[in-house]
Amino acid sequence: MDKDKAVQEIKEIGTQAGSIPSELFKFFSDVSSRSLLVKGVAGTGKTTFALQLIESLKDIEHSIYITTRVSDEALYSQFKWLKEKEWHDRLIDSSRGFLRALVAEHVNSEKVDSRIEGAKAFLKTVHGTQEPRTSVDRRFLRTLFKDISIEEIENIYDRVQAKLPARSLVIIDSIDALAERYDVPHGKLLTTLQKDLVENSNTSMVIVSERSTDTTLDFYVDGVVTLHQGFVEGRRFREMSIEKLRGLSIKQARYPYTLLGGKFRYFQPFASKVELMHKTHQPICDSPGSNFKEGLFSTGNHDLDALVGGGYPKGAFILIELGDNVPQLGVMYMVGPTVENFLTQHRGVVGVAPGGLSSEIVRTIYAKVAGEENVREYARIIERKRVESKKKIPSVVKIDSSNIDSFLESWIAVEDELHQKTNAPVLITTSWDTLEYGLDVSSAERIATSLIPRHKTLGYLHVGVIRPGIKIAQMLRNMADVLIKVVSLDGALMCFGEKPRTEIYNIDLDEAFEHAHLKLTPIN
Repeated sequence: MDKDKAVQEIKEIGTQAGSIPSELFKFFSDVSSRSLLVKGVAGTGKTTFALQLIESLKDIEHSIYITTRVSDEALYSQFKWLKEKEWHDRLIDSSRGFLRALVAEHVNSEKVDSRIEGAKAFLKTVHGTQEPRTSVDRRFLRTLFKDISIEEIENIYDRVQAKLPARSLVIIDSIDALAERYDVPHGKLLTTLQKDLVENSNTSMVIVSERSTDTTLDFYVDGVVTLHQGFVEGRRFREMSIEKLRGLSIKQARYPYTLLGGKFRYFQPFASKVELMHKTHQPICDSPGSNFKEGLFSTGNHDLDALVGGGYPKGAFILIELGDNVPQLGVMYMVGPTVENFLTQHRGVVGVAPGGLSSEIVRTIYAKVAGEENVREYARIIERKRVESKKKIPSVVKIDSSNIDSFLESWIAVEDELHQKTNAPVLITTSWDTLEYGLDVSSAERIATSLIPRHKTLGYLHVGVIRPGIKIAQMLRNMADVLIKVVSLDGALMCFGEKPRTEIYNIDLDEAFEHAHLKLTPIN
């Protein structure tokens, strides 16, 4: 395999969703070996990240994991997926002297000779006639430990040498415990490993440290990643920061991540996939007599149903509160599934377009996902009548807003018409910023206090959306039966429930589906 092809394979692996940021794949795909320092306090997932890195790089055969903190049995218990990878001979348990996993390994000299010859041919294409290294440099190790028995560290070097000229990936978890065991300064031990293994013996290395705020080790390595955990409105939030990657520009320095299922998964900035919205949506049947829980409407998405406790209660007022920098299409992904689920079951929908999106655009999106006929028959998008606007758009109802009483009367007439036509509950979606800015605060309050109680009585479903800055926000929060907040964190969309209270979930689209299928992943 030539160099360009090998590098390309690693880059392609880096595009796989949910594993490790592409910046780190590029970092480890460099022709030269690299060292990466992974910092974080206890519980941030440093071990999980290190193990995920091995799996994601598809280099289990040449990986050596050294743990000074827990036994391999404990690792298998916590990370059950490791058993599938047959890692027993590759895990080195320092608490048992590293010996059990190492002593049994024997090297077949003929295989090594064959491997060396093959590597020579490859390396000549990269470095001309330079001979591949077949022994580990130990000069710094012997200088640091002149009269001390260091069988454990020597075993690491031996293990690397047995794999030469192939490049090994050594993970030391953690450098703190290893330095304390031999009573040597962290910096000197790290320098020794960096010089002997990384710079002189074709070895890439990941070093784990719990000194999350100490930057003294940063200067010895090629890259630094810090794992953080904190709280957003009282809910745990995890974030990784890429502090340094020598030789690479860092386009995005921070990513949210989760440790769900004992695996590390990061989240990219939200990117709307408009092409996915041009597919027919399959409804989740929640009509009377279906298997859906009685007394609930489906949100149109299984993950969102689970978030709110099974579905939206009939007669409920649902409020979705958006934070700063949440894109409009992000709103559509939260509200859209419910609209589609009503329309594709031939139930009426009355809506007010979100600010920044015209009624015509909203109608076009709904027609793409729910079908033109369903939108024409069962959807009505309310818009303030403007004298200058004479264009007629199917399903868009223009109402004179100069008098709030007549405006409300006309709105209710639209709801009644759809209810009589379908003999089924109606879904109402309102963008309260559109109403407050388009009318005025008192008119928006009047609409809320008139329509929301009416919808509760009739068993309709009302889903409202608010953005920062509107003055009736607190009144709407108090009226809400279900309150979901949507925020942008490091560019990724996140949501969490206030009523009912939930943890934080990442919002993404599941590309296994042909339509815009919402996927929620908990940050835990």
